[in-house]
Amino acid sequence: MRFRRASFTNFRLLRDLELEFSTDSKSPLTVIRAENETGKTTILNALQWTLFGEEGLPTRGASYRIIPIDWDTSASKAAEIVGELEFEHTFERPDGKGGWIQSTDEYLVRRTATEMIRGPSSWKRNEDSFQLFKKDQSGYTPEKSGELFVRQIMGSNLKDLFFTDGDRALSFITSEVPTGEKRKMVRKAIRDMLGFELLENALSHVKKSAVEIRGEVKQFSGADELNALQEKMRRLEEKEAENNKRLSEIDGELKQVNVDVQMIEQKLERALERGNREELVKQKQLKQSQLSSARTRLEALRREHGELFKVEPLGQFLLKDHIAKASKILNDLKAKGRIPRTAIPVLRERLEMRECICGEVLEPGSVHYQHVQDLIVQQEAASVVDDRLTDLRLIANQKLLQVSTPSGDWGNLANAIIQRRNDFDKQIADLESELKTIESKINELPETDIGFLREQKRARLEHKEELTREHGIRLSDRERLIREKKNANEEWKVLTTQQKRFKKVACRLDAATDIADVLAASYKSIEDSEVPRVCNAMNDYFLSMIQADPENSIIRKADISEAYDIVVYGPQDRLLDTDLDLNGASRRALTLAFILALTEVSGVKAPNIIDTPLGMMSGIVKQSVLRTAVSHTAQLILFLTRDEISGCEDIIDLYAGKVFTLSNSAHYPKQLVNNTSTANMQALLCDCNHRQYCDVCERIGDGKNARLTQRN
Repeated sequence: MRFRRASFTNFRLLRDLELEFSTDSKSPLTVIRAENETGKTTILNALQWTLFGEEGLPTRGASYRIIPIDWDTSASKAAEIVGELEFEHTFERPDGKGGWIQSTDEYLVRRTATEMIRGPSSWKRNEDSFQLFKKDQSGYTPEKSGELFVRQIMGSNLKDLFFTDGDRALSFITSEVPTGEKRKMVRKAIRDMLGFELLENALSHVKKSAVEIRGEVKQFSGADELNALQEKMRRLEEKEAENNKRLSEIDGELKQVNVDVQMIEQKLERALERGNREELVKQKQLKQSQLSSARTRLEALRREHGELFKVEPLGQFLLKDHIAKASKILNDLKAKGRIPRTAIPVLRERLEMRECICGEVLEPGSVHYQHVQDLIVQQEAASVVDDRLTDLRLIANQKLLQVSTPSGDWGNLANAIIQRRNDFDKQIADLESELKTIESKINELPETDIGFLREQKRARLEHKEELTREHGIRLSDRERLIREKKNANEEWKVLTTQQKRFKKVACRLDAATDIADVLAASYKSIEDSEVPRVCNAMNDYFLSMIQADPENSIIRKADISEAYDIVVYGPQDRLLDTDLDLNGASRRALTLAFILALTEVSGVKAPNIIDTPLGMMSGIVKQSVLRTAVSHTAQLILFLTRDEISGCEDIIDLYAGKVFTLSNSAHYPKQLVNNTSTANMQALLCDCNHRQYCDVCERIGDGKNARLTQRN
């Protein structure tokens, strides 16, 4: 097993935290640089809770509050707690040719719970929900019996070996723990990792079967009839076992369906509290349609309004004062005889009569004749203007009679159009405001597909109905099988009581005895060979970590006694007191050596997550412990302080595939240089490696540390 990614929401300091782990076999180390009170132990507990539930928490969850300590109850008294873990697991499967092949699958574990604050020191956590998904070509698919699967590949009784707190790990050897308890812990760890309990259970089952076989009939007559009845009873037993197994599976599936429906309903409630995206999108489309229609109608009104200014009565009404003024001038010209012009015909007639109206003779060529001709030319030149003025006078007088008010009630029509335009302007402004509000709500919504959730809920409820129907049928079948078994047993009793002799079932008894012998031999072999291997590996790792010379140093050997005590020997095989004769660094190294040895000998490939393993260590010991730990684990995840990292930078450069830095926002301004501007206390993750600092993680003194550089 290898961890790929973990994320946590509202788990104490881990309000919103995601971690990635190195899965590179050549760089198996992940380092999370973190100082005290930044959430290291909290991450260990969160990982164990995600995998194992309440039993993965300190005191098995009793009195262990998960909701952040500074949770704002004015906004909500409850918080949803979420833990997710992506991991890969490699299986060995038969290849069908007598050999074995390895295949690796990817999984996602998800556990959720809701915790509610009831008072200053009172809280309640509801039952958590667990889901396991397997990754395939279509994505992540839910797996049945997820918790059972996780326990099979990483039993909950092994969690204390894979998840190690640097201080708690000393409980294997410290005198603060009673000797009897220490022995139980060591013995249990060895037995669990090496599979003793599995062998013991199998051996007990086989022995019980042998006892039952010996009690069966040994000799009998009428064997054919009894054999047929026995075969019938066997088939009934198989059917009943199969039916009961399916009933148990249905019960488990029904529980899971109910959990799924509850989770979906919670998601729907949370999403609907913020708004229904589907409904909001429909509202947006409706408002857009209404807005488009209103704008179209407003444009039509604008055109209609413009046409009103093109009608003749409007011009007459607007120009009536000017027309009246022109009419007066023209009437004055008429009164003066200036218009219309009537002299031209009279002058022409006088030329023809050769006599002027004054009596003067108008002979062609005379001065007076020429004068009259000149008058005719002058009059003809002015007649065009006079005719136009005459026409204008007639038109002006006619129009003045028509312009008392605009024709067709123009004013009322214009006012009505203006009012309608104002109404549409207001409607458009309101629609634009409503559309902007809807778009803002859509943008604020989380990426939750309510339609998809409803479809999921419908599908789960349909599946529940199918399971309920099958459950009823299976219950009916169970009752029928019970009756048939009862009848067959009664018949068996009648037949067997009539028999004088019973036949010995030697072959079955022999088989049970042989299996018991094999299991007992396997148990003895593991005890005789594997436990010494653990001891030898632990000793090698321990001496390598503390750089001890078996020939010349005070510490010569580490071992596990027959009583399951972890012991250390000095010169001349003198037993050393692990509390008095070993310093803090050696005690931590001894514990880590035991865990690494047990993991390696058992063949279990799983991550080792260790908090502050290099505490109380310095110099070459710290480097040796780190090198040894990296070399003997499939995946190593370490939480290290800056002090632990100091002097080990080159080793981390060589083996670390992932390095991050964890900070606590509450450490500003006493320990952190910069204000992270977070409203709550929480763990903050940045991409700074073990040689860097940034505005998020910079601690007082980092700028003066020659080993560190500022990351932009």
